[in-house]
Amino acid sequence: MLREVHARNFLLFKDVSVEFHPGFNVITGETGTGKSMFIGLLRSLFGDYRAKDIIGPFEEKFWIEALFDTNPPLDEKLEDTDIPVDEHMVVKVSGTSERYTARINGSVVSTKTLKAFLPEVFEIHSQNAFQKLRERPYHTVLIDLYAGEEIQDVLAEYREVYQQYKKLLKLQRELPGNSSEMLRNLDFLKFQIEEIENAGILNNEDKEISDELRVFTNYDYIRKKLNEVLTILEGTSEMPNVIDRIGEIGSALKEVSELDAIAADWVESANIAQETLSSINGEIYSYLEDFEFDEERMSELEERMKVLETLKRKYGPSLDEVLNNLNRFQQERDEINSKLEMAENLDEDLEKIRYRLKELDQTLFSLREKTAKKVEEDVMTQLKELKMEKVQFSDRSWIEEDYQYSGRTFLEFTASTNPGLPFLPIARIASGGEMSRIFLSLEMVLQTAASHKTKEENTVSSVVFDEIDAGVGPRLGDLIGKKLLKLSKTGMQTFVITHLPQVAAQADRHFKVGKSTDGDNTVSTIEKLEKQASEKELLEMYGKLPQSI
Repeated sequence: MLREVHARNFLLFKDVSVEFHPGFNVITGETGTGKSMFIGLLRSLFGDYRAKDIIGPFEEKFWIEALFDTNPPLDEKLEDTDIPVDEHMVVKVSGTSERYTARINGSVVSTKTLKAFLPEVFEIHSQNAFQKLRERPYHTVLIDLYAGEEIQDVLAEYREVYQQYKKLLKLQRELPGNSSEMLRNLDFLKFQIEEIENAGILNNEDKEISDELRVFTNYDYIRKKLNEVLTILEGTSEMPNVIDRIGEIGSALKEVSELDAIAADWVESANIAQETLSSINGEIYSYLEDFEFDEERMSELEERMKVLETLKRKYGPSLDEVLNNLNRFQQERDEINSKLEMAENLDEDLEKIRYRLKELDQTLFSLREKTAKKVEEDVMTQLKELKMEKVQFSDRSWIEEDYQYSGRTFLEFTASTNPGLPFLPIARIASGGEMSRIFLSLEMVLQTAASHKTKEENTVSSVVFDEIDAGVGPRLGDLIGKKLLKLSKTGMQTFVITHLPQVAAQADRHFKVGKSTDGDNTVSTIEKLEKQASEKELLEMYGKLPQSI
């Protein structure tokens, strides 16, 4: 449901802000005031225009923002598309003459995404805009909604089988023309896996070996430097013992601390330094006692490093990457083994599942054909009430190349607008007024099935009718107005652009599109009319005070 629309610098709309009624909204205004621009404003939310075609003359950029109510199916679709879910769905399009940006709930989206989301909640019916009715599969959706529970169990079973069919087709696409290529890949994977597994790699093994080899390579240098350290710590005849000298420093500081307390901390630090150097001295002695050059060990390490470097060149560059690739190779091996097992019976499984899909599709088509006849009878009744008794409403079947999510054999509605004229798909009927009235008839009929809506196949919650009263007189206008009001009472938010006061008089909320001047510019406005202003507008639309008012 469309709650609000705000726009700035859209064509001649300088700055408009409109809050809509959840029921029947009507938009009136004199010819040329901008009612068609209002339709354009709504259509821009579908990404139907380029920025340079809709930017107004009042500033360098434009923006349009709309607030929609959401529902669980819409929330799920938002989540699936990684768009934030909020209390409402906010759609905003903005830009300059050179740039166009669209957002849903703050996330930047493409116009393709806009076109995927908006028809789920909002439908515009004008001479050049029949988004859903132009899509043949949507006709079958409408028929299934009307059929309700009678078709749902069969449809659910069909879709379950269809998911299995898709998995088998995916497997078939992944399989080469013969299994020899898969077997070659499998042999190569086994070789790679064995080569890595046989090496018995440990985590960080290359670093540990590198550290140990560095010690062996610098054996003489390390021993020399450590002996120099021992000489410094223990002293010689020419050089005093460092550890003893630090002890003398500590004794001197202790004498000072007896006179000045500040030296107490220094005494403690000197003692710690003496103990630390003594400990280092002992540890170096112990280390040097065991520190021997092991040529055999060094040779083993060098050979092991060659193995690891070879594996890293082939499967690395790091040892972690080698282990990651081992895991990947093992998964690929298991997948190929699984596919080879499945491939043995693939053709037979596909044949069985296609046969079951054919049975279910025939059952679905039979139910849809029966339902379509009921829909057509009810639509014909509605059309007669709308003074379109010459229109004949029917259907015809069409078949997809392969099975789809909802079947393979479908129906689309057709109509003949005058005796002797051929039946054509309703999306090809030229008259915008006729198309709008046919859609109104469909909506009136299908609202009886509203309780059967599912999250997979939900009808729109808001609809805009433009030119629905084209070429009709006051009596038919009154009838159309009452039907639109009845439609809005079923929960379908309804918008109507009209010239007929008989239609406008039925509305829950009345808006008027007008024009004014702002300096050198002409400005279109959208004004909500309260009761007295609405009555005045209706009187002006009548042209004179009618007896019924």
